Formats: sequence, C-alpha cells, structure tokens
Amino acid sequence: MHLIQVGLTFSDYHGNLPTFGTSHRFIWEFNFCEFDVTCHPHAPHSVALLQRQGMDFHKNRNLGVNIVQFVELMMISGLLCNSHIRWITFHGAYNFAYMIKVLNHRFLHMQPLLPPNLGDFLQLVKFFFGQEIYDVKHLVRFCPNLHGGLDRVSESLGLDNSARKSHHAGSYSLVTLHVFNEIKKLYFHTRMT
Repeated sequence: MHLIQVGLTFSDYHGNLPTFGTSHRFIWEFNFCEFDVTCHPHAPHSVALLQRQGMDFHKNRNLGVNIVQFVELMMISGLLCNSHIRWITFHGAYNFAYMIKVLNHRFLHMQPLLPPNLGDFLQLVKFFFGQEIYDVKHLVRFCPNLHGGLDRVSESLGLDNSARKSHHAGSYSLVTLHVFNEIKKLYFHTRMT
C-alpha cells in the first residue's frame, strides 16, 4: 500500500498554531505521488469517496510530493528523532507504519521494510518519533461517554468543526489536536502536563 496524504498540525503546549507573523494560522497537507489508482491495489469505494471529496489522483501522480524526499526533509527539519516533540494521532498505527516503512528504507536500509514483530516496530517508532505519542482513539476508551470516530468524538465534546474538510488529512490533523487538548483538559489534566 502507498501513502496518499499526510496532514500535520503544529502547536505549542497551549494549542496555539503558528502564524509566522501574520493574522493567519497554518496547518499542512501533503499529497504524495507514489500511488497510482490505475495499477496499485486499493479499495474502489475508498478511492471513490476521496474523489468525491476533491482528491485528484491524476494530479497527485504528476505533481504530488515524493515520499522519500518528504521524509528526508522531515529528518533535516528536526521533526524526527527529537525528544521535545509530542506526536498526537487518531488511530495512527497505520500512519506510523507507512512512515516507518519509508524511513527504514531511506535511513536504515532495512529489509524487510517493516519489522517482523510488534516489539521491533515500536522500537523504531520510538527511535524516529520519540517517547511521547498519544493516540486519541485509544485515549477516548478511558473517557466516559466518548466513543466512535474523530467526528463523533469531536461533536460529543461540543467542538466547532465547521471549517473541517471531510477526508482531508490537514483538517483531520487539526481536529485531532483540538480533541486531544479538550480531553486532556477534561479527563487527563493531571497526567499529561
């Protein structure tokens, strides 16, 4: 399987997004060029759903970001192998698996690209992404009255998702940050400081 899109939202400890000295706040969404809808295995209904949401697979194939260059730039940027960064995902095991596959190939020259067992996989996740990784899907299991997917959890918390673009990784990452900050405040405020 190939990674199609990644969304990244950066914030400080208080949830403030970068502004770069403007009146705007920024999040990032990257579309990758490796997936070819005409020949790579995929679930047709998933591809159709993404297309209905505006995904242009032909454009991604021709103009998308090269995943190897992307991870190289992530490594140079200081985002990886940095113990000062906290990673927050929603049901993110597959996302980490995609990234580990590419990182292993590019930096560790490992074959096979994914480790053969969970313990070795988790060691690589810790190596590249550090010790502080929170999966909101897992955390909501410990929050009374919260369950379901990201949209449902966000709605249950009363968060405003009016700007969310369905099935777009950038807005998905922003909603994940907002949900994490809200459940941290409501349920885990003494444990995640």
